Amino acid sequence: MVFDLLAQGVTIPQGLLQSAGDGIAPDKGGLDPLTLARWQFTITTIYHYVIVPISIGLSLFLAIAQTMWLRTKQRYWWSAVRFFGPIFFVTFAVGVATGLVQEFQFGMNWSEYSRFVGDVFGTPLALESFFAFFAESVLLGLWIFGYGALSPRLHTATIWGVTIAAHLSACFIIGANSWMQHPVGAVFDATTGRVALHGWAGFFAIITNWTLWTAILHVCVSSWIVAAALIGGISWWWMIKARRLSNARATHATAHPSPEQDARTQAAASASKTWRPLVRFASWAIIASSVLTLLTGHLQGIQMATEQPMKLAAGEAYCKPVEGGAPLALFAFGSDCSNIKTYGSIPGGLSFLATGSFDGKVLAVSEVEKSYQDYFSKAGAERGRTESYHPPFMLTFWSFRIMVLLQLLVPALAVGALIATRGGRVPKRGRWWGLVLLPLPSLAAVAGWVYTEVGRQPWIVHPNFEGGKTDLYLLTNQGLSQVGVSGTQLLVSLILSTLLYLVLALVWGALVAKKVRAGLPKPRKCQGQARELSFE
Repeated sequence: MVFDLLAQGVTIPQGLLQSAGDGIAPDKGGLDPLTLARWQFTITTIYHYVIVPISIGLSLFLAIAQTMWLRTKQRYWWSAVRFFGPIFFVTFAVGVATGLVQEFQFGMNWSEYSRFVGDVFGTPLALESFFAFFAESVLLGLWIFGYGALSPRLHTATIWGVTIAAHLSACFIIGANSWMQHPVGAVFDATTGRVALHGWAGFFAIITNWTLWTAILHVCVSSWIVAAALIGGISWWWMIKARRLSNARATHATAHPSPEQDARTQAAASASKTWRPLVRFASWAIIASSVLTLLTGHLQGIQMATEQPMKLAAGEAYCKPVEGGAPLALFAFGSDCSNIKTYGSIPGGLSFLATGSFDGKVLAVSEVEKSYQDYFSKAGAERGRTESYHPPFMLTFWSFRIMVLLQLLVPALAVGALIATRGGRVPKRGRWWGLVLLPLPSLAAVAGWVYTEVGRQPWIVHPNFEGGKTDLYLLTNQGLSQVGVSGTQLLVSLILSTLLYLVLALVWGALVAKKVRAGLPKPRKCQGQARELSFE
């Protein structure tokens, strides 16, 4: 581990901010291929990471809602399935489309990375495709078109299969990413310059990688919050709107209302009764998932202190060691340790996050930099040599704080919703608070992803120092395609992919908005039609 490397002394370069790839020369047009490739991957991944948590969380909600309808026969559960089911369909489709682009980038922009990790990385990706994605697609088709053809229990089982496959798919993808964060179960072949899976024992080491399980738990419960916020926000908006429609129609009704007016009033009142239980269900789901998110995040912090101490130290602007517990800075500004200034701190806060103790030892940036510079200056470790080993400070620092702030704000709004709807109450105003809630968990998830990936720099495969030495590592600039990819080509690809994703976002938003504006679907006399789960 990094602690074992501190016994060796070396001079620490000061004032360095270069992350990965400073040695890659721009093309003749002055365009840096590495910067453009990283921007493209960032933009496409952020969009994908907005869509996928919605899909994962909605699949679980639909499975729970359909099961509750099957057991209780309460109509609002089935109304929720019919309302949010089409939103899940289109979200799943857009998630598939955006995910395919990610895999193309591995071969086109990051071919050296693919060559280096392909024998290991390909295994979880193949398993994700064959056992999770295909299963999810088939079961989703059975769920959409099997209504009325399958028995109620079997039809409900298909959506539970979709849910399991969605979570399993995330597990395989996070497994691949966790290997990049903490590589295990592989050996490096110096003659080929590649890593290879160390047989069945290596595969077992990958699936039991503790980094994988803390990460997948954190990602899954975060996805539940994202979906619960979507459900709760839309339900809150419609709950108040339905009440206002009901009151307005009751006020303007004549002493002898027409059958049509009476039907509309009853429909509005019924909608209000439907939306309120969904608001409360989503609020409790947000609160419970938020508690789990904090717990899993704390486990990741403890894990990070030993596996990626530079990410932890840079993300907290903890540049030099102090006596006693490491403080948790509230605000920090500056480009690197030579000019960073912190404002306000919680004494021992960083030590508690990293070790569970307010006086636990946490490595500072200067200490980790020293150990890395010394280790990679040795003969045989030149492949990992670079000018500086810390990530961009401010992006790492503030992405973590944005994530935490939003993650605390979302359950606070959920508590407010529970208070506002207690005792059968339905608020008269404030429906726009539901729309305020919608994007917050997604923004928190994106900020968390930025912290995770940017904080790993300058590594694309972070070294694993268990045992005191390692050859499982790769700098980000070393993973870029070295032949056939110019800055101009990457710029054109970046612009086109960004525009394509913008179109997909607009189409997805238009379809979801259409479904939300339409409100609850009308009950049909014939329940044996697959159209029951359609947009019509």
